[in-house]
Amino acid sequence: MGKKYRSLLALLLAAILVMQPFSGLAAEKMEAAGRQGSLELIQRGSPVSVKTDSGSVQRLAGISDDEKESIKETLYTGLYNLETTIDVSEYEISFQEFSEVLQNLLNTSPELFYVGKAYSYYIFSADSELAKEEQRISSLIPEYEKNGTALTDSDIETMRSKLDVEVNQILSKVNPEWSDREKALFIHDYLASQYEYDTRDPKSEEDPCEYDMYSLLVEGRAVCEGYSLTFLYFMKQLGIPCTTVPSPSMDHMWNQIQLDGAWYHVDVTADDSLNLLEQDMPGKAEHTYFLLSDSALTDQGYVWDTAGINVCGDTTYDSYFWKNSESPILSDGTNWFYVINAKSGFGIYRWNPVTDPAAESAEKLVDLSSYKWMISTDTFYENKYTRIAIHDGKIYFNTPDSILCFAADAAGVISGEPASEITATISGTVYGIRLSGKTLEYITAVPTATVVDGKTKYVIEPNEPQSACTFETPDATYPPLPTPTPTPDATYPPLPTPTLTPDATYPPLPTPTLTPVVTPAVGGTSPTPAVTPAGGESTSVPATTPTVTPGAVTGGGGSSSGEVTQNPDVSASSVTALPVDVDLEKGTTENEVSSEENGTESKIIAPDILSQIKISASKGKKKITVRTPKKVKTVIELNRKILLNKKKKCKKLTISASKNKTGKLSIKLSSKLKKKMKVSVTVYVAGKKYKKTVKV
Repeated sequence: MGKKYRSLLALLLAAILVMQPFSGLAAEKMEAAGRQGSLELIQRGSPVSVKTDSGSVQRLAGISDDEKESIKETLYTGLYNLETTIDVSEYEISFQEFSEVLQNLLNTSPELFYVGKAYSYYIFSADSELAKEEQRISSLIPEYEKNGTALTDSDIETMRSKLDVEVNQILSKVNPEWSDREKALFIHDYLASQYEYDTRDPKSEEDPCEYDMYSLLVEGRAVCEGYSLTFLYFMKQLGIPCTTVPSPSMDHMWNQIQLDGAWYHVDVTADDSLNLLEQDMPGKAEHTYFLLSDSALTDQGYVWDTAGINVCGDTTYDSYFWKNSESPILSDGTNWFYVINAKSGFGIYRWNPVTDPAAESAEKLVDLSSYKWMISTDTFYENKYTRIAIHDGKIYFNTPDSILCFAADAAGVISGEPASEITATISGTVYGIRLSGKTLEYITAVPTATVVDGKTKYVIEPNEPQSACTFETPDATYPPLPTPTPTPDATYPPLPTPTLTPDATYPPLPTPTLTPVVTPAVGGTSPTPAVTPAGGESTSVPATTPTVTPGAVTGGGGSSSGEVTQNPDVSASSVTALPVDVDLEKGTTENEVSSEENGTESKIIAPDILSQIKISASKGKKKITVRTPKKVKTVIELNRKILLNKKKKCKKLTISASKNKTGKLSIKLSSKLKKKMKVSVTVYVAGKKYKKTVKV
């Protein structure tokens, strides 16, 4: 056979060999067209457990961490880009591992609210005779839907645009110089005061309740899963480790967050509780369930499976000052302002959490003790229903019949003055205010008598919020927050940057990047746990009765002391004494400083350690030089997978203390450094973590 023909035959054989996988894949797809799977998704009401700090709770045996992150990135990119078929054949991942990765990804990425729990998939044709758990997945066919209704690409793009607006508006209110505790407090109070618990029947075919972040932020209401996913999402964006905790026995879900190495429970849903008529009080944010220990939460009647859940042993915040505040705690950028609504110390206070972490020296600016919210001409509530709002250096607050204000830098105890900006004629009793966008809203309500278990209780029944005035400019905003330090979680396409002009001046920081969020969940409709904290709605008692038993309470907190209060302006013989109404609605780092290097700001601990961390990383170079203290564990992280670890590419490289003998490390890269790439170095000294980040 001639040389020419031998060459042609070789090419033909090669072509046949190349085509075999494709023909096999085609046959496999024909065969696998009917294969389907289903996921347990928090955003569809399923009780599952996941974490943001360490990825999947269950470690996958068949694939490495790098492969797991790579397939998550492939899946996320495909789902974010609304692909109808996502090829994962290169990973040769088993069905069991694939379902775990996909479920974990969706349960940690609330922004993928449009992905359904049902999906179809193709397998390798060679695996058709194997058991389902052993079959290898070659591609995913996702289902894009909400409430059983299929969504088009146009539908999803419209919904995502609306969600982006809400997300960026909230993030723009977060001061990057706040501590993690302050950031978590702001998000907790914002969600509790601005949105409401969804009381619709989850079993309704026509109008069921919602479980996802989109429903809460855009449509304004969701059940506990929606609150938990949304809080989880913002914690991930702010770089604060967070989980979700499911309790099937309570039909409820909440969060845990980590601050300064310690874990705490946070239940936003219970701090946005409903009254006995299942109504939400707009503008209210309780703090009964913010940063609790395991023991404090157990005392409230909570029950959960502790397997795989963080231990919350620190009791610092179990009896903190904010437990007596039912108004959002707000900041003008430096100082914070809060209201004591219950027990002793009625008033509006100014607090600096940097110099006075526990508010032991907080300044009382306004005394609220003289204000009374009347039930009738001779009875009133013991609690004070004052809420606050901040705009352009002014603090606004409500009395029972007006809205007053004072300057954020006011000195001494003041009474406030009428707000000249108010354009509305206020009628009725005012039970709160809140700032919604540029509109200052006020909420009126009427105490309504209702019989519960044979006893008359007075429930505060709110009306719809009304506009008091509209400001010409929006509330103060801040530049975009920095991207959290890279973790094993993949980095994904960012949300659009908000086009808001900042009123306050802070160092410019990079735009936040979407990363998949992680959490545990519970499919529940109960806004509050099946618990009854102290305090209750007012119960009618004869004036001659010397003691009063507090009314029944549902979960969501309340701080009623149950003491009898009567109007001193009315003779004792004509007074009906009532206990306080609880209005049962749904239930720094030490030595923290800022360091700036190569135009990038990073928060660190202890400047003496930070000063010893030097990073040399230049555009166009294929090497990074790092100097650290000698003999310390060091982690080098990049926002791209180009670090070389035994000839393999990775984004995160750990050097043990024994290998860091001299304190000078020379790290080789698989490709050249490019502009705007970030290099982060973390060292561990005496059990503490010190971080520094630079931008090329």
